[in-house]
Amino acid sequence: MTLINITWKQLIMLTALTFVGTLHAADKTGQDEWRFASYGKDAKGSITVDSNTMTIKTENTKNAFFESDEYSFAYKEQPFLHDDCSKSVITVKIDDIKKGSAGIMMRSTDSQSSPNVHLEATATGDLFVFFRQEEGGSTSYRRVGYISFPVEIRLTRQGNSFLSHYKNAADEWVKGPAVFVDLGEKHLSGFYACSGNDNQIGYDVNSFRKMQVTFRDWAIEYSDNFIPAEDNFVDKEPIAPNTLLRENFADGSLCNVPASIVNPIWNGIKFAELPYAEDGSRYWRKRGDGIYYLGDKKWADYEIAVRLSFPEPTVSTSEFSVQMRYQNIAMYSKMLKYYGVSLKNGNEITLNKYKSGGNTIEPLQKVKVDSYNDGSMHELRIRVMDKDYEVLWDGESVIKGSDTKEPITYGNVGLKFTDCDINLYRIEVTEIKDESTEILITICWIITTRKSLIILLNNI
Repeated sequence: MTLINITWKQLIMLTALTFVGTLHAADKTGQDEWRFASYGKDAKGSITVDSNTMTIKTENTKNAFFESDEYSFAYKEQPFLHDDCSKSVITVKIDDIKKGSAGIMMRSTDSQSSPNVHLEATATGDLFVFFRQEEGGSTSYRRVGYISFPVEIRLTRQGNSFLSHYKNAADEWVKGPAVFVDLGEKHLSGFYACSGNDNQIGYDVNSFRKMQVTFRDWAIEYSDNFIPAEDNFVDKEPIAPNTLLRENFADGSLCNVPASIVNPIWNGIKFAELPYAEDGSRYWRKRGDGIYYLGDKKWADYEIAVRLSFPEPTVSTSEFSVQMRYQNIAMYSKMLKYYGVSLKNGNEITLNKYKSGGNTIEPLQKVKVDSYNDGSMHELRIRVMDKDYEVLWDGESVIKGSDTKEPITYGNVGLKFTDCDINLYRIEVTEIKDESTEILITICWIITTRKSLIILLNNI
């Protein structure tokens, strides 16, 4: 008999992977029953399901756009226990829509005005992603594209980010914009239909305020790759002088308390995918989209160093950005501004200055480096001091200059992920001391001390 030796950390990973496979298989069976309801003052509806074909009939359901939705909804409850470690994907084909609208919906509860995200196809061939971020709040939308029926669409939730896709005439998936909504540790997933407004196309005397739509060949998939945090963790790594923030992911958590310089709490994310490296250390495997902010808005002169790798070749839409001196005063919409350093296209590093008021982007510099799609660890280091900036890649200065036109002089840091598959091993922010200022302070202290001594001697 052959004995196999595995560590307890490997056992945890093996257990987590097995759990993912079991959940995935269970969701694919489709044995659980669909629930169905219609929402709205005079709403009516019905559902028929035959194998992998579903027809929804709805009446007096204008739209799912304002503070209280009106729609007919077929759904299942989806557990979503571990935030960014959990992923839910719904794909479906819609044969045709003569009037009104229909699509995929994920919402926090069955309340008529609950937070939700839905990917909506209309009878006019428009595809939108709608989202409401709080109970009873207004609904916003982003245009995804123009479609022709039959159409195949997809809505993906990972953490608080939602991505929409549709297939074009060439049978290629086209990605829409990302939106961010917190739906909690479970949500309702399914398909919905709205009969539309009287002024929309397709209305006649015989079918007033009624419509039906057929969904087919759907797939609802769920995965979870959560690994628990370390028990009773103590970070024994010394804190270097001038350290403002350090995250090495060694504790296996992004949100445990109390917060400190070496234990920051990441707002907007509760559970991250933090697997084990071969040496037993932990790192952050970030997939998909997200944006997170750290630090003090009063930070002025500092340097951020990020150790990272790309385990898979980046796609054309992939971008990882570090935002420096980020400022955003909510009551003043024109106060959003920051410097952004981005990695994209597998070998490009760009530095831009972002200012609100028309979403102004001011390109500062752009360079090409050797491809970083090699799976190796690299280091991105960015320095900002007064009006000067510098970007170093693997220890080599690749961008350097000064912003002489309204420089941004203070603000915290942010990390933005777009279509990413990236490993982060370490993030460290250190304060940069202005040597000229230090020298001036020292000289002033010496002069002041000398004068004090002279006055003291004269009085003896």
